[in-house]
Amino acid sequence: METSQQKTLRFFFLGLFLIGFISRVLPLFLGESRIFEQFPTEDGYLMLTIARYLALGFGMSTADGTLITNGTQPFVTFIWSLGFLLTGGSKLGGVIFAHIIQVLVSIAFAWVMYKLAKKIFHKHSPIYALGLSAVLFTSPQLLPHSMNFLETGFYVFIIACVIYVFYETEEEAATPWSIQKSLLVGVLLGLMFWVRIDSVFIIFAACITYLYRGSDFGISHIKQRFIRVLIFGATSVLIASPWLIYNYIYFGSIMPISGQAQNARMLAQNAPVVPSTLLEYFLVFIPIPSSLQEKIPVILFSTIAMLGAAAIAVKAFFKVEKPQKSLILMGLTTVVCFTIYYGIFFGAKHFVGRYFAATAPFLALFSLGMVIFLLQIIGESSRGLLKTGVAALAVVIFAVEAGLNYRIFQTGVPHAHIQVVNWVESHVPEDTWVAAVQTGTLGYFHDKTYNLDGKVNAEALKAKHGEAYCPETKASTESEQNCLMYYIVQSDIQYLADWSGLAGWAELPPLLDYFTLEVSDAKKNLTVFKRKGAPSK
Repeated sequence: METSQQKTLRFFFLGLFLIGFISRVLPLFLGESRIFEQFPTEDGYLMLTIARYLALGFGMSTADGTLITNGTQPFVTFIWSLGFLLTGGSKLGGVIFAHIIQVLVSIAFAWVMYKLAKKIFHKHSPIYALGLSAVLFTSPQLLPHSMNFLETGFYVFIIACVIYVFYETEEEAATPWSIQKSLLVGVLLGLMFWVRIDSVFIIFAACITYLYRGSDFGISHIKQRFIRVLIFGATSVLIASPWLIYNYIYFGSIMPISGQAQNARMLAQNAPVVPSTLLEYFLVFIPIPSSLQEKIPVILFSTIAMLGAAAIAVKAFFKVEKPQKSLILMGLTTVVCFTIYYGIFFGAKHFVGRYFAATAPFLALFSLGMVIFLLQIIGESSRGLLKTGVAALAVVIFAVEAGLNYRIFQTGVPHAHIQVVNWVESHVPEDTWVAAVQTGTLGYFHDKTYNLDGKVNAEALKAKHGEAYCPETKASTESEQNCLMYYIVQSDIQYLADWSGLAGWAELPPLLDYFTLEVSDAKKNLTVFKRKGAPSK
């Protein structure tokens, strides 16, 4: 039977759910500008563009359907393409469809996390599981990522499903999975790979966890589990293989070109922001401003805090029951793999928060475990202090998340790239080719747009790497940037339009011989180059 305080907490948590729901759906009722600008990110528009051309019959492509690409995560791209099929290719209709789907997936994620936390902490009141689910649903870190029009919302949802499947109670663990269930789990893991390719780390962690979970039941039991690992592992590879084969045949690597374009130019360039990013997801409802993430005190504090959390997890591993041990093993393996890969070998520092969203379910569950443990200690010394502490924590969480959700809404417009779109729509004919380093938003609204950072344009990627377009006699001395300049001048690009940093290209040969600097406005964060003699409106 619920206590009066638990009833009050339930009211608070349902209020959080309502805030998270309103934050997600409100833009749909505030007109086209808010719909287009509130949640779709630059890379989200890249995925939407590819999905739209797929629906229009051009395959996975960009640049008015002329450039085939694999610079996306396929599963969600296919889902978004359904929206464009249903709306006849409507750009507004496609965004609304994707928006609604993301809201539904976020609700499904919250429900799975509630069921998972309830299963793990079954000895405690279900109010804890409800609280975790509500705080995650309204989390200022996770909410924008779950609505970014990329795969992130689907990814954390399917990760939560995978954790639920691999978290076995004592009764469940006593009997190895049937062959049929092993095949179905393999399909689930393969589907997770289609959602995002770095799920290989989670699949690896899942295999280790499933084997370890049987270690108390004897060697014969472990052998049976090993056979199941082979079955669901092989099935997941089979499910994933069409995407890998497509990538290799058409682009020469199993890694999509979007990943190749963002590989680290130097080792560990993301390392400074990894500890604070992990700490954000561990704290669940307290974000760390990106402007502070690379400050030495923040790096040191975050590193010490996460090393301390890791030490507590290791210590807990030797004290908790076997089901919880398996969860800790799976979570630590996942976090370590993501930390090594994205902290050392990958670039695109500004996307680290999104990449590490995959660790959010694990870190949130561990955080809840610590909260329960601390509340038990407080309760043993003073029941009054416990009630006061719980009430204070609930009020703080509610106030912080409500305030930060309001801030997310207030800062949702204008979109960071809309000024580029507005200038091109006002000055460039629709049948004229433009290009930019960042072409997600621009390419969605102006069909004839070439991408220059290589994330969705294999030719631009070759130029960036100095593998094409530079004259052979100068290839050894020209910079990679200048190879890209040769690609630009040899193409039918008439305009370059992007953020103000693009102005630095003004003196780069051979661009300066073919293009003039049309706009350089740091205040508007806009730079435009125009090819000499290019048409205009």
